Amino acid sequence: DAPIHFASEAWSTMHNQYFGPIFGEAGAKKRPSIVQGVVSLLDQKLVENKDYPKAQQVNSYIARLYSAIGTNDLASKRYESLLTKYPEDDGMKFEFGDFLLGIGKGSQARHYFQQAKDTYSGDTRTAESFLRENNTKECLERYRAMLNRYPKNAPGLHWRIGDICQRGGMYADAITAFQQSQREPESLFHISQIGRAHV
Repeated sequence: DAPIHFASEAWSTMHNQYFGPIFGEAGAKKRPSIVQGVVSLLDQKLVENKDYPKAQQVNSYIARLYSAIGTNDLASKRYESLLTKYPEDDGMKFEFGDFLLGIGKGSQARHYFQQAKDTYSGDTRTAESFLRENNTKECLERYRAMLNRYPKNAPGLHWRIGDICQRGGMYADAITAFQQSQREPESLFHISQIGRAHV
């Protein structure tokens, strides 16, 4: 399992917030060349052992390594390659989507979220993606549409809608959502909190 351990440790090091403070500006500038060396070695090991059972995980770490140093085009290509090989992997779709969302490609991210076999998780991530883009209106519209699509999940959806509305200053909507969340006594606490502060 040397390749997966090496890939994991390399990722842990490269994306660590303390890398720059520890190694300084000169060390930080070497990150791209370090990552390229790591990736070359890992790719070589994967070629040597084509049946390596954790090849998918190693390639995932490679994509993350590229992302950590800002080589987003190479990260995207690695993710796309993984999804070509593992088209049914929701976890990979979500990871790639989160990566795309993080680099400002929300519409592309949502494309992958909506391809998920787990439609509830995909729709949830789609709704949250709009919130991350500060589009609260679209986020709430998505969540409200989910209430009809996933009636069994309605309490949790109402709770999330209430939370978003409260944070966004839509207090009447927040109270209504919390009332429908079936999550007492927590919902009552939020309702009273809103009432004390804003009514």
